[in-house]
Amino acid sequence: MKNKVVVIGFFMTVMLLVIYGFVKDNKEIVTCKLIDKSLFTNDNTFLNDFVAEKNLMYSVKGKHKRTITKKKIKEAHSVGDLIAYYPSSWIVNYKSVKIGIIKNGKEVKELGKNNVFTEKQIKLINSVNISDVVTIKVDYKTKNSVTEELENSEMIINMVVVPEIEAAFDGGYDKMITYLRGNTSMNIQACNFQANNGAVVCFAINENGKAINVNVKETSGNYEVDKELINLIKAMPTWKPAKNIKGEAVIQEFEFTIRDGMC
Repeated sequence: MKNKVVVIGFFMTVMLLVIYGFVKDNKEIVTCKLIDKSLFTNDNTFLNDFVAEKNLMYSVKGKHKRTITKKKIKEAHSVGDLIAYYPSSWIVNYKSVKIGIIKNGKEVKELGKNNVFTEKQIKLINSVNISDVVTIKVDYKTKNSVTEELENSEMIINMVVVPEIEAAFDGGYDKMITYLRGNTSMNIQACNFQANNGAVVCFAINENGKAINVNVKETSGNYEVDKELINLIKAMPTWKPAKNIKGEAVIQEFEFTIRDGMC
């Protein structure tokens, strides 16, 4: 009798492990499945209740994580002028400091001996335009806190040049989010974004304040939902365009992210 109980217990354990593995694997599938429309009543009561319970999260921000303005670049004479909280106290001595500018995929660079820019480096960084990438590579020696020995180290920073005055939705950020939320289609609202932590749509605001170059960076997992997200951004009201150091209207790039707040 004990043997039978042991055998039954063994097979039950195996089955539970198989089921757990199946469920775990399926959780890794990144798709946006819309809710079953057969559950809708004629007045969409189910859908309205479902949407009311969801808490979709919306955010719009500049496309690039680390940015700098042309004005700040023109005022810079050292690495510390470009990098906030530059850790100069870590550095015992410098081996080299490379300053580079990437324009249209091509990099031009100038080397210096320390954190203070040379005349050539200053001339180079003063040539930047909006959307150029400023690259900084600092090779230096630092003291190991345990052994007290000097060790080679490096710091690499990339920054994208952005307008002095950023593009802005007329009425402000909160009004923009209210607009996006109020114009989100039922298909988008019914999408399960939990599977992939949301969708990301890139776009730019041109000199006339219109959204252009709208494309999906991170898919929702559903082609129709992706199309509707693109249309949502394209249909936005006119923004106040970004302006450069001369006060001229210029293009600025952004990212729109939507995800399920229940994640």
